[in-house]
Amino acid sequence: MGELIFELVLPTIGRFIVFLLVELLFQIIFYFTGYPIVKMLTLGAYPKVMGESEGSDNVTSIIGLMVWLALIVVFIA
Repeated sequence: MGELIFELVLPTIGRFIVFLLVELLFQIIFYFTGYPIVKMLTLGAYPKVMGESEGSDNVTSIIGLMVWLALIVVFIA
């Protein structure tokens, strides 16, 4: 019974926690960081409405990730 917990249950819980953290980072922190930047760069054209289209959501999250990486590089250097 103990082996079942260590082999099946704990890795599943770990994957779920990692999934939540990645979703939290990309869909909340990076998206809301990238949203105003994409709005400014496209003069308000994109993204139309928050969370409406999958393609622009991913691009917006990636822009937010790049902003955070740039801030880290600036403050470390």
